[in-house]
Amino acid sequence: MRGWKLSLAAVLLLNASPSLAQNPISLPIAQGLWINAASKCATVTNGYIFDGTRWGAVYYYGPNGSMGPVAELETIGRTTLRKDGFTNMQLG
Repeated sequence: MRGWKLSLAAVLLLNASPSLAQNPISLPIAQGLWINAASKCATVTNGYIFDGTRWGAVYYYGPNGSMGPVAELETIGRTTLRKDGFTNMQLG
């Protein structure tokens, strides 16, 4: 049950109007909801969202993850490709 709620929250956040007004940021990952690959969908309590201009966490909190979901997204101000292949993001 928690999995579909987290997915619904991700869809709503990805379609939110503030992100549409900004230019998309290029990252080496696809836009969407990211979770730990070892987690079963119904047991996920936190994930990460990239919508093209923002990055952040979506999570449940409280006793046994019974409250939420909460979304904490920040605008990606700048990205820098490092020599080791990783990408740094400057948020805010």
